[in-house]
Amino acid sequence: YFQCPPKFGLFAPIHKVIRIGFPSTSPAKAKKSKRMAMGVSSLAHSPSSSSISSVSSVASSVGGRPSRTGL
Repeated sequence: YFQCPPKFGLFAPIHKVIRIGFPSTSPAKAKKSKRMAMGVSSLAHSPSSSSISSVSSVASSVGGRPSRTGL
């Protein structure tokens, strides 16, 4: 778990984020989870260990230096 100042943190396109570590999740539940993950506040205010590890795995698989566009 981590805390960041407003407008700072880890950012990844939603299509690159996947849930890991839940083999019992059915496709119907996965679709519901994806809809819930689209809300920025759900990740920013109450990240779960699975969402953090998912973002970490995406960041490590993308490689290179992190960048933020639009600044």
